Amino acid sequence: MKELWLKYHKSFLLVLGYIVVASVVYGVWFHALFKLWYVDFLVILFIVIVGVICGYFYIRSIDAANKENNIENK
Repeated sequence: MKELWLKYHKSFLLVLGYIVVASVVYGVWFHALFKLWYVDFLVILFIVIVGVICGYFYIRSIDAANKENNIENK
């Protein structure tokens, strides 16, 4: 895991940034609409789960592309 972090730290931070921004924006928006804390919590939880899943596939695709390029270059 440490090697993966050192190799793709910028991608991890990009995904984390998107998750934080989306959580804040949609959390505030849903709070303004419904004014219910549990709706805000569910929306933010959903965004974090979807963001982590999308981030996993994004970083996995980058890793696969880099492995292909390394194989082709050899």
